[in-house]
Amino acid sequence: MIPPSLAQASKLRVLRLEYNSLVGKIPANLSYLQELEVLDVGANQISGAIPPSLGSLSKLTYLGLYLNSLSGGVPPSFGNLSLLENLFADTNTLSGQVPDSLGWLTKLQSLDLAYNQLSGAIPRSLFNMLLVSTFELSGNNALSGVLPVDIGFTLPNLQILLLSQCQLSGRIPHSIVNASQLKYVQLDDNELEGTVPLDVGNNLKNLEVFSLENNHLEDKWSSDWDIIISLSNCTRLFDISLSSNNFQDIWKLSNLAILDLRGNLLTGPIPVKGVFSNASAFFIDGNNVCGAERSFLAECHVLRSIRHRNLVKVITACSSADHQGNDFKALVYEFMPNEDLNKWLHHSLITQDETPTRRLTMSQRVNIALDVAEALDYLHHHGQVPIVHCDLKPSNVLLDDDFVAHVGDFGLARFLRKMVNSSTEESTTSVRIKGSIGYIRPGVVNSLLD
Repeated sequence: MIPPSLAQASKLRVLRLEYNSLVGKIPANLSYLQELEVLDVGANQISGAIPPSLGSLSKLTYLGLYLNSLSGGVPPSFGNLSLLENLFADTNTLSGQVPDSLGWLTKLQSLDLAYNQLSGAIPRSLFNMLLVSTFELSGNNALSGVLPVDIGFTLPNLQILLLSQCQLSGRIPHSIVNASQLKYVQLDDNELEGTVPLDVGNNLKNLEVFSLENNHLEDKWSSDWDIIISLSNCTRLFDISLSSNNFQDIWKLSNLAILDLRGNLLTGPIPVKGVFSNASAFFIDGNNVCGAERSFLAECHVLRSIRHRNLVKVITACSSADHQGNDFKALVYEFMPNEDLNKWLHHSLITQDETPTRRLTMSQRVNIALDVAEALDYLHHHGQVPIVHCDLKPSNVLLDDDFVAHVGDFGLARFLRKMVNSSTEESTTSVRIKGSIGYIRPGVVNSLLD
């Protein structure tokens, strides 16, 4: 526990006790430390209420209360900390309303009250702190209110705006585009409606993360898709999440690493170019898209969900176009240093740079066979969706450093799944027919061709 005797160190300017295993309460008599500039008791196991007397530490510039089990409300007396620049009280169990007096902190640069149990409307005064660059209130499910129409003018230095998992309503104010230093915007899991401001991409050139998923937003702009072109100007934008809204025309985005469009109203075929030319991870399920891309993405979704020591781990998927504009798709697997089994069984395939004397022992051969059998048993009987490989051969069995076998290359994999409310079984075969050049087992071709 924090010893109350610390209050006797009247000349103390910095008290840092973070990341220990302290328990008990914060002593109220710490307010005697009138020279204190930094107080950090974060990441401990401190409980109880925050002493209102801490609001009398007039020279305090940094207050860290994060990652504890503090309860009760945020003391309104904190509004008296006129020199405070950083207030971190996230990840506790604080409740009640956010004090309006926090808006008096004219020197505040970082405010983090995220992941507590705060409720009520966000005070209007909090949006008037001109120096604030970090504004975090995410994870307070009972926190409500609207974003002020002038937020971009009253918070001109804002870089991080995290207000996800609250109950915010209304529209995203157009003035947000005036906060030109914004890098991270997370407004997901709220009740926001209307359109995304048209000039977001034109003005917020530093934007890196833009998350608006699980709201009621839409894209009712002109037919030339100005909002989409606008967002594509954010060259640093690597993560955009717009899932579970009402978007319909969103395909012209580019320069992305992560794109989440799940649960919107998108229809028709997925374009090969545009948004998917640079996105290294994208999610579109829950729409009404069609075409070969849809089958490929369905395959990726299934393969990324399988986990077994004898299956090659699928790291990510790539769907793009080559330098000639041709459709290109690939699965990125974990690297296997001993290559494939085929090279170990057929020594004529060994290159001049490799030693021709390498041989598999009988024990290694038996273990590899057992590994492959374990992988197939998992695929057939123990995965989320039964999978039949359909193209198992030595070149599709990869070996790691310890010669543990890993089955890979699911180019002809057939996914079997029970149809909802039906006793019939439906199968889907991967569209990437690259398993064996010149040969495909007759069983892969369905009975409709008979």
